[in-house]
Amino acid sequence: MVVQNSDGLSMADVLTLPELQRQIALSIQRNQGCTLSELLGYLNLAEESVSSELNILVEEGYVSETRVAGSSRYYITLAGRVGMRGSQTIHQSLTPGKPLSTIINPSGEFAVTPGSSLELCVTVTNEGDQSALIDIFIDETSEPLRGWCLSPRERLALGRGQSGEVIFQIQIPLDALPGTYNYLLLVDAQQHYPEDTPIQHQSRFRVLPFVQEAVRINDPSFSIIPVTSSTNPHSLQPGTSLPIQVFVHNRSDRVDRFRLTCPDLNPKWFTVIYPEGLPELGVVRDTDALELNPGDKGQIQLILTPPPDAVAAVYSPTIRLYSLYNPDLVLLEPVYFQIEPLYLLNVELVTLVGKINNRAGLFELQLYNGGNCPREIVLEAKSVDGDDLCTYTLTPERVRLLPKSYGISTLQIEATSKWWKRPFYGRVFNFIVELKDTQQFPLTNNRYQGTLIWEGRPWWQFLLVMLGVVGLVGALILLIWWSFFRPKPLPQVVDFAPASSSYSEAEGDVVRLNWKIANPNRLQSLKLEGLSPDGMVITSPILYDFSKGLPSELKSFCVQKVVLICKNVPTDARRSGNYIFQLTLVPLGKKGVASQTLKTSTIQIAPFPLPKILEFASPLPVYQEAISQTTPPTSSQKVKTATTQNQTPTQTLTQALTQTLIPNQTPNPTKTSTQTKTSTQSSTPNQNQTQTPTPTQSPNQTPNPTPTQSPNKVIKVDRILLNWKISHPEEIKTLKLIGRDSEGVVNVPEISFDFSMGVPQVLWKFCQLTEEGLVCRNLPTNATKAGTYIFELTIITKHGNTEVLEAKKTDPIKIEAVPVPIEIIEFKLNNVDPLPKYRIPIDPKQPIVLLISWKVKGDKDTKVEILPAPGTVPLDGKIPYPLSQEAGTETITIQVTNKA
Repeated sequence: MVVQNSDGLSMADVLTLPELQRQIALSIQRNQGCTLSELLGYLNLAEESVSSELNILVEEGYVSETRVAGSSRYYITLAGRVGMRGSQTIHQSLTPGKPLSTIINPSGEFAVTPGSSLELCVTVTNEGDQSALIDIFIDETSEPLRGWCLSPRERLALGRGQSGEVIFQIQIPLDALPGTYNYLLLVDAQQHYPEDTPIQHQSRFRVLPFVQEAVRINDPSFSIIPVTSSTNPHSLQPGTSLPIQVFVHNRSDRVDRFRLTCPDLNPKWFTVIYPEGLPELGVVRDTDALELNPGDKGQIQLILTPPPDAVAAVYSPTIRLYSLYNPDLVLLEPVYFQIEPLYLLNVELVTLVGKINNRAGLFELQLYNGGNCPREIVLEAKSVDGDDLCTYTLTPERVRLLPKSYGISTLQIEATSKWWKRPFYGRVFNFIVELKDTQQFPLTNNRYQGTLIWEGRPWWQFLLVMLGVVGLVGALILLIWWSFFRPKPLPQVVDFAPASSSYSEAEGDVVRLNWKIANPNRLQSLKLEGLSPDGMVITSPILYDFSKGLPSELKSFCVQKVVLICKNVPTDARRSGNYIFQLTLVPLGKKGVASQTLKTSTIQIAPFPLPKILEFASPLPVYQEAISQTTPPTSSQKVKTATTQNQTPTQTLTQALTQTLIPNQTPNPTKTSTQTKTSTQSSTPNQNQTQTPTPTQSPNQTPNPTPTQSPNKVIKVDRILLNWKISHPEEIKTLKLIGRDSEGVVNVPEISFDFSMGVPQVLWKFCQLTEEGLVCRNLPTNATKAGTYIFELTIITKHGNTEVLEAKKTDPIKIEAVPVPIEIIEFKLNNVDPLPKYRIPIDPKQPIVLLISWKVKGDKDTKVEILPAPGTVPLDGKIPYPLSQEAGTETITIQVTNKA
């Protein structure tokens, strides 16, 4: 695994490391990588201290760790070339499409010494569509650079296309500690470009130590030729080399070997040539170092060869001389050289859409920067002919190009002339595109010419012109005919519709019609008749004669001016049904021939409102049958019962309603005490809701005599009660009520209620007329015996309609029988009441048979069993019971059970 920091170490950074870390880094660099055991051998120190410091260097990315054959080997991670970082920063700052562009100088990492001053220049260009206030400042986290800056915050006000420069004066104090420091520069325009700002520039700088102060008298020294400085760098053409002579003086008292390197540059940028040694006569040997005796001087040649594509700028690499005798000695010397700019810009105008008819022409200007410095080109397109028939739009109008990069600007040309000014024969527009360098760098050619062809009109547009001329002549002929030769206008129905959207037979409505007729002076007669939806005439035709003007029967409904307007004209349609009215116009001079016939849509006269059963049910789903009297009825009672069964159903229900409503009436003699008890128990407080006042009569009904019974009496529940609710009771002629069992057999005869004179008197105490209709509650019926009942209510309406309108049934209603108390009245053996125990002698010659008789009181659900045999038997009877011929004991039991 290799852990590598993107920044890495430079040789100046190595010198600023702590003592032990610096020794570790120099040992690894000197031996081109080593293991931990080898490093311990070089330094002769404890493993714990060396291992901990080595891990710190690995974590910070200054040393890389590689696993080889199961062991770790460590290498120094050197920093990249400063110039390459600067190129990347310039490329980011000149990215097209952003409203603000920045150029920072120095853009990459730079080195300073304590006590020196530095100028950090920031150039900002406003490429947006509005003027802007721009803040340029060093971030508060960028210490100590922000504290060393005299004015860390500046502001620029730039209009569209304007540029400005801000210079930050930085004074490095004398007590600045050597090391590498990061800083953050921000360009912000929150008021005008909040989405594209702030622009951040992250970089770092190095504070170098006072190397010359550490040089002693006996330390070696070196000098370089040519001598350069930051103000007088050596000029270098692209692709050429710079030879540098390095003179070394060994002032120590020992033989020393010297190596030369340039840690700030890419190894491909420089070559070190050491002098050839002659240790033996006639033998030439290549050396990798300069070996000098004490007091001797030597020369090393350093050749700097920047690549041909190097960016034009001032470079300041540091030359480092290593002493093998004294590896901790730092011998540094900067070299300043400047790569001269190469101005080479290739431009080509490419035609994408050169012929237009209704769309815009499209051209493309392709630019290639073959030089070694950034270019900023301003483009402008205009007509050569000096007219303003076209608009020229360049996108973008300003192109920024990095060295060896491409740029494209699109030119769109639109004809500003209206479509009708387009010539039939076509036209050619000549234009030029002018180039201008914002930095006044030379251009090979600053003007490029192009041509746009506006095609002529298509042939079919000539045809449209001819057709237009022919149409104009025809319109003139039609106008003359219309003015002098056209026939007289005929009457025309403009509108024909009913006066209202709804009619009702119950309210005595008559269908009325509205119509409008143009040219009524040319009208002879008007015919109106009503049709059924299938086309049959169902009303008497009405004929209006207009030969002498407006008919008298229409004067109260119509107004005749330019248009005949008639409103609410009555017809003879009064009965319910669907009507379609037909209006027929006969003009003057046609002798009865109709000129126009128009029909209305279907008009409906609603019939009388029909009653509807809204609710029909029993208040209780299950009832309990009343217990009948245990003593048999007398003959007089039987006669009375027989007489009651011969009455009509209506009389029976009337008597039942009367008995229920008048508790002071003498009770029916046939009723038993059990029935009386049941009736008393049924009159619970829950039954109070069944008390119903006398119904309120409708205004259209004849007042009925009010019954003399009190409405506050409690209703006895000894039979099934019914509730119902019927809408529009005024249209009821007869109500029929019948009861059937679950198989459809009639178990309550049909009863009819006559509503011809209003609500029948027999229903007064149970029914009332409300806004919802006829509401009847707790109406008693003749259903008193146990069983299942389904009642059906049928309505027959008035107005001569004898057909059944509606019928509705209730859900099944049950009357459950009350269990009768069971009693063993008789149980005998051989017609004698049995004793607790019998002794019967056994005669083998004759069988032993006992006669068992019994009589039990109970209902039909009573079950009688004689055990152990024969089991279930009737309520009374006799059976022979044989006994076994063998001696023994046998128990005979009679067992009676019911549902309870």
